[in-house]
Parts: sequence; structure tokens; C-alpha cells
Amino acid sequence: MLPKPGHARGWLPDQLDEMRQLVPTIVKKVGAEHPIGADRCADRLGERLGLDVEPADISTLAEAGHLAVADVFEKKGRSYDLYALADIDALTPGQVRLVIEKRAAWAGPVAVPRRSRGIAGLALPRASRASRRARFVGRGAGLARCAHR
Repeated sequence: MLPKPGHARGWLPDQLDEMRQLVPTIVKKVGAEHPIGADRCADRLGERLGLDVEPADISTLAEAGHLAVADVFEKKGRSYDLYALADIDALTPGQVRLVIEKRAAWAGPVAVPRRSRGIAGLALPRASRASRRARFVGRGAGLARCAHR
């Protein structure tokens, strides 16, 4: 969108007028606010729609073509996609609900601790005794070792 800098350190003074004329076009396309990452997008959508939106849902919406990546932020060798607020605000509740429902269906039911002990084949009293007998000792290389009494 912007012209190439006329100098190694930036734009020349005569290029600034051309760039000032581009501002309305850029604001119309991207918006006046800076693009934000998936975490903040999820928070914004969750507040607006009253849904439990997660950052992974934002990535899924982008992969489905409902969102376009406005910019990429790089930090410590990692890159993060940023999205325009106008695009986030243009998402419909139906589009977001569909992604959340697919995520919920994929995750399936979560076993609660008592049920997971039964699934693992440990009766509740036996599991409780085993956890009481174990004690943690040492800190070798940041890891604790478990020793039975």
C-alpha cells in the first residue's frame, strides 16, 4: 500500500504528500486501530457475542476464510498473525458458534478425577492410599523424584 522508501533510512520529504493521500484508503481497508492477535480477538468476540471463544477458534475462522491476516508480529523467532478489528467485528454469531460447536464436539466429554481413576482401573480407596504414601524428594535438574514410604 505504501510506496517504497526513496532513501535507505525512510521516505523522502516529497513522498510524504503522496503517503498522506493514502491514509483514508488505508484506514478504510484496515481500520484506524492497530490489528490485534488471536488472544485479544477471542476476548473481544467473547465479550461482544457472549460466547466462550478461544484463540484457536480465531485461527480456525481465518483458515475457513472468514478472517484475513492484516499483519504479522515477530518476537523471539516466532510469528503471530494479527487481525483487523473491523474484520473481527464483522463476524456473525453464526460463524463463530459453528467453530465453537465443532471444537466442543471434537474435544468430547472430559472425565472428572473420580471417573478417570475408575477408567485407569484404580479403585478410589486404593488410589487415595497410593497418593498418601508417595512423597516427593530431591530437585535434581528441576524434577522431583517420587519415593514411597
